[in-house]
Amino acid sequence: MAGVKNQLVGLIRFSYFARSGGWNIKVSSDKHKGELFGKKRMALRFRLFEKLTLPSLRNQTDDDFKCVILGSDQMPENYQLKLLDLIEGHENISFLPMPPMQHHIAVGKALGQAKDKTSDFFTSFRLDDDDMLRKTYIEDLKHKVELAERLIEPGKPLVTSFNSGMFMEKTKHGNIVYDVVERTPGAQGTAMTTHIDEARNVFTRNHRKLPAFFRTVSYTEGPVWLRTVHSNNIANPKITGRRNIIEPEKIENLFENNFGLTLQDAQKITL
Repeated sequence: MAGVKNQLVGLIRFSYFARSGGWNIKVSSDKHKGELFGKKRMALRFRLFEKLTLPSLRNQTDDDFKCVILGSDQMPENYQLKLLDLIEGHENISFLPMPPMQHHIAVGKALGQAKDKTSDFFTSFRLDDDDMLRKTYIEDLKHKVELAERLIEPGKPLVTSFNSGMFMEKTKHGNIVYDVVERTPGAQGTAMTTHIDEARNVFTRNHRKLPAFFRTVSYTEGPVWLRTVHSNNIANPKITGRRNIIEPEKIENLFENNFGLTLQDAQKITL
């Protein structure tokens, strides 16, 4: 985008206590809060965030982006302080605790306050707090949006989806890692580009249904992301496409080259 400024802002929801659309929202408010901030659950979320999610942001080859960690002002103070400690020194990563409100409103406010109004375009991308993006994700996303710039018209957002990635799944025999190519956009790294003054963002619709509402460009070269499958997944993780396409002997080098983490170290992480 020669002469055009495209701002990239990611959003990670870290145990946000929502009034609707949040984690385990169907139970009573007190029970919801107790489960959301339970010691066992929070230990898992911090473990995966610290070992996978945060390093994948810190290690980006292009650091010209922002990432907002949407948290809850209902979260116990010790957890809020721990998050702040983890992101200290990373000026492009911020923690935003917000009061309870409808999920989509909180997300919109969090992304809206990060906007640079001097930009021409705004690209929001999503990442969960237990997943990982490859080291060149920001660089790749910028390039893909540039290639598709002519598709972005006022009122017509463009969705960019990276459908190739890896799953790391907890089994009784330990963590297994395998490659997948999804048919529909996943929650990891999917992005939406709009004109800067438009309110819609990548969370406006369910990620799997984005192509039914918006122009969507999907890329299958990868892997671009790592998704963890464990006992605390609120969505029932299901693959919508193919798996085990890459030869097993190539997985180890592919994993380390893209994510900067050895397969052995990843498999030692308790899911």
